[in-house]
Amino acid sequence: MYKTLFIILFQLAITSVVAQQRQLLLGTWIKTHLETNNSQIAADTKYLKYTFENDGKFYLSTDYDDKGIEYRYKLIGDILELNDNKLNIISLENDYLILEDIGETNDPIKIYFTKMSKLLSENTISQNDYYMRDNDTIYFENELIYPEFEKKNNKTSDGYILSKMVGQINGKEESYSFATFIVNTNGQISNIDIMHHIGNKYDSNLIKAIEKTNGMWTSPTINGKKVNVLKEITYHYPKIPNLPSTVTKNYKFIRVETQAEKFQTKYQLFYKEAVKQYLRGNMKSALNLFMRCENLTDEKINTIIGMNKCYKELNDSENYQNSLNKIQESKFSYILKD
Repeated sequence: MYKTLFIILFQLAITSVVAQQRQLLLGTWIKTHLETNNSQIAADTKYLKYTFENDGKFYLSTDYDDKGIEYRYKLIGDILELNDNKLNIISLENDYLILEDIGETNDPIKIYFTKMSKLLSENTISQNDYYMRDNDTIYFENELIYPEFEKKNNKTSDGYILSKMVGQINGKEESYSFATFIVNTNGQISNIDIMHHIGNKYDSNLIKAIEKTNGMWTSPTINGKKVNVLKEITYHYPKIPNLPSTVTKNYKFIRVETQAEKFQTKYQLFYKEAVKQYLRGNMKSALNLFMRCENLTDEKINTIIGMNKCYKELNDSENYQNSLNKIQESKFSYILKD
């Protein structure tokens, strides 16, 4: 009798522990540290997000604003089965998780996670993380504060918007498009702005495509409260080189290399930061960054548009008028009609 009772109590204890582990596992986890001797794996895992749901669904993402690819997971003791992959749970607490890939015995991988809600609660928000618009606080999206997109046909927000575009770039010239819009606390969007122009038709079609995402968003939560966030949409179209044929005599395909010539990575980083400084009201910093962008490209008119906005806010009438004249004489004169 006592033996039977002991077995029952033991089984109940195990069941209770497993249930507790399952509950602790639920939610979104962000990789904070990775230990491995494989430098290639370390380099390829800059950002990693795991999301566990109650119905046995698991999502893996390497992009902060994408929920990720759906898998199935099982929890058997301290073994976490993710499809065909098995991970050993080294430690599982309310806000911290350590996993070890036991499939890589010759080169073990240990991954340290922190619950996203914990990171958000610890996140010290500075004035650089938001700006004010009509008495509303608008947060700039980052790896912790971002709106979630309701996937349509398994497309990300960028992919969905691109699929709704009418008339694409011809590929003969390198082009760079950068737009922003606000995702409000109710999931609706507003204030669509083209910050880096390609052409009247493209800009117009991009705005229409973005408008189709209205209501498909879930705004982020900070300290239990929904917040407004500024979403960025970027499309960079490198110039495709003209090749007589992509097949050699041996029927081996030639790898086509594209390279950013007009809009390098540094240009794009400076330009986005200039826009943020402008929205924060730091006109001199924004102007300085737009000027640095101007020196990085031979297509300067977008930076002149940015500088024109800064000159207007700084009441620099002479430079404002000079830059305005250049815009009026350019292919982007249509923006002055808005």
